Amino acid sequence: MPAFATETDLRELFRLADTTLVPAALIERGIDAAHADLLRLLDPIHDVDPPAADLVHGEALLAGAQVFRAIAAGEAFATKRIVIGGQRIDDSNRFEILHATARDADDRAWATLAPYLVPEPARAALDVSATKPVLGEE
Repeated sequence: MPAFATETDLRELFRLADTTLVPAALIERGIDAAHADLLRLLDPIHDVDPPAADLVHGEALLAGAQVFRAIAAGEAFATKRIVIGGQRIDDSNRFEILHATARDADDRAWATLAPYLVPEPARAALDVSATKPVLGEE
């Protein structure tokens, strides 16, 4: 099944006009990963041909989160830590900003996609086991 979001959807949503910093291949990998994640949880009762606007938007948000994580990882490797006379000089806080943007996009994506996903099974706070005698009780 083809992805719901396109490179254009992603570039317009996040204003990613710089094709050097954000090449098409990076966006395509993000879309592929987002689509795979979405398909795992998509409720089969929904008709996705053509996909609803919320599915396209949610997948674009998920893909954007993937792209921003990848850029943040690159930034983490490229960031220089300089210490002069005991004073630490940080190059920038781009990693934190990019990572926060990825988290925000991820949260917004799952909130947008929630009506289309299989219901999450209820989780018991604890499991009850059979009663067993303790230290000589009968």
